[in-house]
Amino acid sequence: MSVNHTLLDFHVTPDPSGNWMVSISEKMRRIIGESFKIEKPEFSSPTTMLFAGQKGIQCTVQLFPDGLVTLDVVQYINNISSEQILKRSDYIDLRDKVDEALSCSKAHFIPTIHRGREILRYHDTSDGRMKEYDFDKEVFKQKSDYQDVWIAHSSRYGNMLFLDLEEMLAESDIDYTKALLGNGRESYKDKDVLILGGGDGGVLNELLKESPKFVTMVEISFVLVVDASINHLRGICGSSMDSYKGHNFEIRIDDCVKAMKEYVKSGKTFDYIINDLTDIPVSVSLHHSHWDFVREILNLTLQVLKPEGKFFAQGTNGATCKKQIEQYEQQLMNLCYPVEFRREFAFVPSFEESWTFYEVWRKRT
Repeated sequence: MSVNHTLLDFHVTPDPSGNWMVSISEKMRRIIGESFKIEKPEFSSPTTMLFAGQKGIQCTVQLFPDGLVTLDVVQYINNISSEQILKRSDYIDLRDKVDEALSCSKAHFIPTIHRGREILRYHDTSDGRMKEYDFDKEVFKQKSDYQDVWIAHSSRYGNMLFLDLEEMLAESDIDYTKALLGNGRESYKDKDVLILGGGDGGVLNELLKESPKFVTMVEISFVLVVDASINHLRGICGSSMDSYKGHNFEIRIDDCVKAMKEYVKSGKTFDYIINDLTDIPVSVSLHHSHWDFVREILNLTLQVLKPEGKFFAQGTNGATCKKQIEQYEQQLMNLCYPVEFRREFAFVPSFEESWTFYEVWRKRT
């Protein structure tokens, strides 16, 4: 079962006398009645009318003091034939009728939103714009102690991983992994590398192609994230995570803070650290303790990084999130060692936006 929800917006010039709402209401009542064979509204007030008609249709008209007129059309499409479902052309005709009758200065039709479907297709970009995926099936869904893990299939992007309904990576997103590794500027051959997070296996898979000396991946949620990736995201991880250990890599199932504190105590350091964690704040108004956590990760990273080493991180924000980017960079400037950094943006196909990536190193004295 599902409903189609379509929005239409109109702008008219309000009559200074204040009678324009009565006139607009009468015209909208007539148009909706003719278009959907509805005799009268179920509810009516000077600014709002609610209509219920055949074919599972409900219409809501709202009038606002500045001349904005909104029309919401909801159609319940369960148990009706495809011929009865309103099409784009029907809404274009409706828009044009209202535009002419009301002498609108603006008349807009917003594409139909399909609500109530078994698979959630709508998500938002990092700056709050809505996007619709073409998911055709749910591949995997399970809840762990840490997060809800969900994988859906898209004909455009392949299988796509979500954690707590936040998109992580799709099989189409090799550009994400390349950007996180420096877009070819670095050579990882014969280097010691630490990966924080990265449970989808994309970073590990790409690093192993470069013959590193050793790669340690610290991932806290193995049973679901890594195991689900092994089974359903082969386009990302390949065979890199088919075993926990290899001659030059190890997947350590542990909390990254705990692991890095152990490395600090033992004196273990790395040439490169790749931060693929999901915990960098998206909102500048998050609780102060969250920023404390971010700084703790960054400070620990610098303590286990060789003086001439580098770490790479994804900023979990799109290129348009200027305030969030600024605040994250403020954290970089207040760490246990002075650092320099390089910020770059890379378009990630399944994110449908450009994403932020960082290359950070200790400031040379």
